[in-house]
Amino acid sequence: MATARKRSGFQNHLRAYNCNQNCYIPPLPPLPPVPPCSITYINLSDIATYNSNTNRWVLNNNTTITSCQVLIIPNDPTLQAILQINGLELVNNGVIYSQSIDDPTNVVGIEIFNNGSLINNNIFKLGNTDFGIDTNGQFINNGYFSHRTYFYIQSSGKVENYGRFINRGYLDIMVNSTFNNYGIIETIYISNSNLIIKCDGGTLINHVNGKIYNSTDSTIYNVNNGMIINEGYFENNGIINNADGTSSCGTATITGIISGNPPGNSCP
Repeated sequence: MATARKRSGFQNHLRAYNCNQNCYIPPLPPLPPVPPCSITYINLSDIATYNSNTNRWVLNNNTTITSCQVLIIPNDPTLQAILQINGLELVNNGVIYSQSIDDPTNVVGIEIFNNGSLINNNIFKLGNTDFGIDTNGQFINNGYFSHRTYFYIQSSGKVENYGRFINRGYLDIMVNSTFNNYGIIETIYISNSNLIIKCDGGTLINHVNGKIYNSTDSTIYNVNNGMIINEGYFENNGIINNADGTSSCGTATITGIISGNPPGNSCP
């Protein structure tokens, strides 16, 4: 009686390979849909500690606000809404609001002193507030950032915008600081507001794919050895004044082509 021959491992693999090439294999079932997450509201006290000596909130640890979280700035008149980031990192993948959720007309102010790293990947809306990048601090915006009062960048501070940066207030790029724009900067005029971008000894670089739109009635001042370098698209429908050395605000430099209204040369 003949004995059955065992099929080698190679033959088994070859048979499986041939079947993969010539046989019908039913498709895998679709993955189940990812259920939407429920929104969680967190308070500043959940990520920071209030220092009664300095009257500031201090970030506790490196912190990420997830896509399902909304950070609410405290509406407490007894506590100053000032957040200090000391060499740490705050990443926003969700929403940061400085307005009351129950009453959106109730604008709450927060001032941020950032000498660490603040990264916005989604929505960051500031109301009646100041926003400061301290010495050696940085702010990276990959999402939507909007502010309405005073945004300043101190010496050696850096801002990199890859998303949409909405300036409804006063942006001050101070000595030795840098604002790199790879996305969109818009100045949006609000009636009765003093809407200014001031390059005060710092450098504003609009890179190749960057876009800057200066709206009607909005003013950009370039003073005190400031530099505006335009390598992308820059549309000026308002006023740009570039110091020419004939007054107390020194000299400044603009390079690249700006469409719309040509720059003037008066001081703030």
